Amino acid sequence: MRYLVDASVVVKWFSEEEQSDVANELLTGEHELCAPGFVLVEAENVFWKKVRSGQMFADSADEALLLLSTGAIELCPTPPLLPRALEMANQIGHPIYDCLYIAAAEACPLFL
Repeated sequence: MRYLVDASVVVKWFSEEEQSDVANELLTGEHELCAPGFVLVEAENVFWKKVRSGQMFADSADEALLLLSTGAIELCPTPPLLPRALEMANQIGHPIYDCLYIAAAEACPLFL
């Protein structure tokens, strides 16, 4: 099965949160995972906030980035997704960040 994951799922892989067990099933299962490339930036921003608030150690955030960069997720390049995401954002009045995930879901099979 192929799944598009967002930063909230990725963060749950490295930080114990509600439904982390469900997120970990995606990571450890026989699944193909993809996400827009900026998911790393979003996840690292959450890790930074967790480090600042004392919920995570800085070396854990570094380790998370290293593991995410090893290819567990197929990263769809963000620039080609922007025109479609902007079109959707304008149509539905929703932030482009979220629309990038929808555009990635549409394009994801092309990147796997």
